[in-house]
Amino acid sequence: MFLTKIALNKQVLTIVTLIIIIISGIASYLTLPRNEDPGFIIRTATVTSSFPGASPDRVENLVTDKIEEVVKEIPELDYIESVSRTGVSTVYVNIKEEYKHMRPIWDALRRKIEKVLFFLPQEITDLIVNDEFGDVYGSIIVIEGEEYDYAQLKDIADDVKDEILKILEVAKVDIYGAQDERIFIEFTNPKLTELRISAEQLKNIIQQTNIIIPGGDIKVQNNRIYMEPSGNFESIDEIKKTLISLPDSNDFIYLEDIVDVKRSYIDPPVVKTRYNGKSALMLAVSMKKRGNIIKLGKELKSLISRLQKAYPYGINFYIPIFQPDDVQKKIREFIFNLSQSIIVVITVMMVALGLRTGFIAASLIPVSMLLSFLFMHWFRVGLDQMSLASLIIALGLLVDNSIVISESIIVHVQSGERIYNAALESTQELFVPLLTSTLTTSAAFLPIYLAQSRVGEYTAPIFIVVSITLFSSWFLALTMTPFLCLKFLKIDSHTQNLNVCDFEFCRRYAKLLNYALKHPYKLILLMSFLFLLSIYAFRFIPNIFMPLSDKAKFMIEIELPEETAIETTEDTVTQLEKYLENTFMINEKRKQGIRNWSIFIGSGAPRFVLTYTPASIDPKYAIFIVNTTNYQIIPDMMKKIRDHVYNNFPDLRIKTKLVQLGASYEAPIEIEISGKSIDKLYEISDKTKAHLASIPGTYNITDDWGPPGKKFVININKPRTLRARITNEDIAVSMLASLSGYDISEYREEDKIIPIVLRATENYRVNLDDIKSISVFSQETGDSVPLAQLADITPIWQPTQIFRIDSTKTITVQSELEEDVTAAEIINQMVPWLQNEQKYWGIGYNWNLRGEADSAKRGINSIKDKLGIAALIIILVLVAQFNSFRKSMIIILTIPLGIIGVIGGLLVIKSYFGFMSLLGMVSLSGIVINNAVVLLEKIKFEINVCGQSPHDAIIIAAQKRIRPILLTTVTTILGLIPLWIGGGPIWEPMAISIIFGLAFATTLTLFCVPVLYSVFFKVKF
Repeated sequence: MFLTKIALNKQVLTIVTLIIIIISGIASYLTLPRNEDPGFIIRTATVTSSFPGASPDRVENLVTDKIEEVVKEIPELDYIESVSRTGVSTVYVNIKEEYKHMRPIWDALRRKIEKVLFFLPQEITDLIVNDEFGDVYGSIIVIEGEEYDYAQLKDIADDVKDEILKILEVAKVDIYGAQDERIFIEFTNPKLTELRISAEQLKNIIQQTNIIIPGGDIKVQNNRIYMEPSGNFESIDEIKKTLISLPDSNDFIYLEDIVDVKRSYIDPPVVKTRYNGKSALMLAVSMKKRGNIIKLGKELKSLISRLQKAYPYGINFYIPIFQPDDVQKKIREFIFNLSQSIIVVITVMMVALGLRTGFIAASLIPVSMLLSFLFMHWFRVGLDQMSLASLIIALGLLVDNSIVISESIIVHVQSGERIYNAALESTQELFVPLLTSTLTTSAAFLPIYLAQSRVGEYTAPIFIVVSITLFSSWFLALTMTPFLCLKFLKIDSHTQNLNVCDFEFCRRYAKLLNYALKHPYKLILLMSFLFLLSIYAFRFIPNIFMPLSDKAKFMIEIELPEETAIETTEDTVTQLEKYLENTFMINEKRKQGIRNWSIFIGSGAPRFVLTYTPASIDPKYAIFIVNTTNYQIIPDMMKKIRDHVYNNFPDLRIKTKLVQLGASYEAPIEIEISGKSIDKLYEISDKTKAHLASIPGTYNITDDWGPPGKKFVININKPRTLRARITNEDIAVSMLASLSGYDISEYREEDKIIPIVLRATENYRVNLDDIKSISVFSQETGDSVPLAQLADITPIWQPTQIFRIDSTKTITVQSELEEDVTAAEIINQMVPWLQNEQKYWGIGYNWNLRGEADSAKRGINSIKDKLGIAALIIILVLVAQFNSFRKSMIIILTIPLGIIGVIGGLLVIKSYFGFMSLLGMVSLSGIVINNAVVLLEKIKFEINVCGQSPHDAIIIAAQKRIRPILLTTVTTILGLIPLWIGGGPIWEPMAISIIFGLAFATTLTLFCVPVLYSVFFKVKF
């Protein structure tokens, strides 16, 4: 074989190549990008627009509907979600998971939105397309200073942001919690009525005074001189001294004589942030693509340390969310697990094969790992928990190549051949079988890589890394192993023949095999029975698609009743903070508990992990991100927090969540109910919630619409307005100025632009009884009339938010689950009830499952869709290898045998079945195929080369292959034990699946493959 010839004939080249592999592998390992998770593409963009004062139904009809219509024209579109709230429309554009290059799609979306601008109301103030919705901000820095106001903290935050952006690993930095400044001009209706001045007139005067218009230019000799007239406000005092002419008089008064002029912050605030009970600003830092998060973390910590010393006393910096530490901890744990696995495997091989042979076979492990790091660097695969776990999975697979080559060389030498010739003959004999087993094992993982789903993308590095490692092992087994055998292997009469099984265990195996071969159909019936029994027993295994994270971190989401002001939300948050501090905060006496918390009021937090989806702007909403001392105390802590809220805040809805893995959803149980009539949707959702509540294990059952809220409708009396010579616009402008206020101009201060807002004083804005007495000014006559004389004010109830999916109104019923209850158990009870109830809903009303059920369905189906490709590749490779359909069928029939052990192991250990267990079964099938291929090849070798009869060849081959097969099995199982013990909730079920599945499948393979061969080829015993 030419690779082996080069390795043996050009030994200096071989040594240099090995040195290069080792050095390059170490260098690649040190420079590989590091992250906690491999990640997946967020295929969602948002289109947000502001329509001040408009009710949810007006926002839905005039804004949301028109945006959705143009978004539907995007060919890559999967589905649209939208929410219409008072004054705000948010449309979520979700792209099909088969598309990976998002930039052209988002550019097309922007062009579509530009088209719709002409059809939207003129009152739309903002229309923002956010195609960076999926950016992850792995580090959040808090800037806190009790003695400093928001403007001072914002100046500091801007400076810190500039410094952070100088770090090469940083992509962008966003500031959260900053309160924009405003210049408020506040009036009282009686005062303006007395002077016969309207709010509209005040606006016009200020706008005409505060101007920036060039005065032209003139030519003076050879020069051109530009004129700049004064006019714009240079200070707050200038605004106060604005001259106001009185109607029907030549007198003037200053603006400050009739209104209050003050500088403050936006009112009401949109988003506020707090840290450990104090107001603060937060900087969210996003890493650039393929950056090294460990390096970023070191530079960020160094910068914050310098800044803390540079700023005056009272300014404090904290880092409550710091993904670099999480990543470093996770990688350290996996490297430790990997090192343990390698040591265990090498030790087993040394003991089982002897020092020399064990050293030669075991040397393949570290060199294969280093060569894999080199290829990972070339293929842009970073170090994360998926890629590192893949190396552990591949451990048991890669050693088999070296064992088989070493064994074959020893056998040939013991037959009288020179070791050089033995090496060439062995590699020539095993080149194709080892390549076949490598290809089939790699193909078994291929559906994971091809799966068009988030979970598929999340786990895709498993296929890449396992394939890289296996092909590296195959290459080194054909080159490095023969070279080391030539250099170090000493064969004499005392050398143990690895091809001879003379232990009592092997003799017992031979007897049992003989019995099985004489009674083949008994074994086949027994295996069929065990397989069917395991399929039946599968129903008793809990089904959890993806586990929750074991980080010492959790979230608390709270929602107050609809239309709650953000100030009320902040007051509620403050009360909860006191409870957290008094009950759980660590101190001198309490060593286990909460370390710190960060709060975002009025919106979701930045996407601090990939699986977290930020909530949109909502004054009644707040989220706590809580860091604790350890993961084990979190479940009890979350329960106590929920109980405290239920007992003390009856109107408050609360969710406590751990960080999700793999895919994200709002709640484990989500049932979408869609249709046309809002009243009918409320009726159906109420029945659905009542039935969910009757199922044990569910709690905190809500829906995303919430109860209807109150709105006041101003029914304008047309005859009265005509007699008063007042227009509808006069009424709207007067009400807006008296209640919310509106921007009338801008004040410029250095590089700041601060809006000037005209509004009524606080007493007139907050007193419901004074609404009727609002003075409505006629722009035509200058007279004012109380609102009560022009219109009737009627309260009505309406939805405060309208959710739609694909342009259809949709209410989503949500439920949390008790710790020992799975989503699959609840869904199995809900689906029959929903199917029966739908008969009475009428045409046009439908239901759909989301939450964990939808994530599981999408993830599993995405792999099922690609299983045919993997099966086709495996069959083609096997048929090409054996040129026999029957031999290929023997191998394929052995694959289900592993399922028996998987289900048995999960039941014994009381674990669960999920996506990672499915990956374990895929990995297991690769190992089973590998063992079966090598065993069948040995039977073929005994018949064709050694001249044995098929009867004798089956028994001899099985006896000769039992040692390497068992050695591969033992090394794989022992290598996975550290992953089982220390891999956390995500890796435990996969390790269990492979360990128990392989233990059972290997035992059965040693019997079933010979038996099936005898049946398929009609060999009588």
